[in-house]
Amino acid sequence: MQNLLETYKDLFSDSLKWKYYSDINIDPFISIDSSRDFITRFIELSGKAQDNPLFENIHKLDDKRIQHIVSIFFLGTHIYYKNSTIRTSIDKVICRFKNQNKSSKIEFSFLWFLICLFHDLGYEIEDNEKYTNFDEFIDGKVKYFLNERVGVPKLYENTFKQYFNYRLKSDNVNIKKPDHGICGGILLFNKLNTILIKKQKNNRSKGLSWNKKLINIYRYASWVILAHNMFYIRKGDSNEQEYRRNNLDSLILDKDEKPKVNLKKHSFLYLFLLVDSIDPIKTFNKYENLTDIRIVTSSSDLRLIVNNEVFRNEYFKKVERLKDWLIPEIEISYNTVIIKI
Repeated sequence: MQNLLETYKDLFSDSLKWKYYSDINIDPFISIDSSRDFITRFIELSGKAQDNPLFENIHKLDDKRIQHIVSIFFLGTHIYYKNSTIRTSIDKVICRFKNQNKSSKIEFSFLWFLICLFHDLGYEIEDNEKYTNFDEFIDGKVKYFLNERVGVPKLYENTFKQYFNYRLKSDNVNIKKPDHGICGGILLFNKLNTILIKKQKNNRSKGLSWNKKLINIYRYASWVILAHNMFYIRKGDSNEQEYRRNNLDSLILDKDEKPKVNLKKHSFLYLFLLVDSIDPIKTFNKYENLTDIRIVTSSSDLRLIVNNEVFRNEYFKKVERLKDWLIPEIEISYNTVIIKI
């Protein structure tokens, strides 16, 4: 059975599954520099780099964050192709966008690269910028605001501003900062909208499609990014009263309540939250350690097998937390965690 690093490398070789732009030929698994170059080149080839503050943050991310971005890009692609339940649900979304953009090549890899490669590029803001509230954050930065919620539960459209302000006011120094997901989603949509309008006016495609209805895909990906770091809690959690004081009641689940994020209704968000949560790099720290983990994927579950005791307990605890807010059925047996889809 292949280890996870071998799975990633095989997928990299099977380029039709992920290589949306033919000119990208950088192997991200050679070194940390090649990983950073892979992300940079992918975004450059998409025509979404120029004057983009998020793109400019790539070189500021630490090595582990860069490897995390590459890891979830390939992990999510692997799961999409191996798990027919997830793929069927996601393909319905892709089909809708294909019908809207008949002159463009719309496939999984296009939406997935937008979500994965941009999702953590707001960390430079989270780590280094200070604001007193959400309005101060967007002041002067946003011409095209992210509205018309799509791809995420309705609760997010009335909650993300409160969540942003809740973090800024928190007594917990670990979260007393702007939320990188909310920052990233809003700034990404604003920039992609700006680029799309400019390309249409100048009629300069350079082989790329700039169909005006691509804005619907940009909005979808941006909402997923905005939502991905807003955390649910259960009633009785130590943070419950603070959530209620900050009007975050919709993020508090009853003890037996089903998760708000649903595979059929929120397909890309579901897959993204899954891979962002189970990505081993967050525990294993670097690609080389992925040789200690294996993944077995079927239409009904994912099985993660970890033989390294140093990483196993901490990693399984992180995966098991999905039971509280996304995937209720998770089983752990010795060196294997089973996630029921």
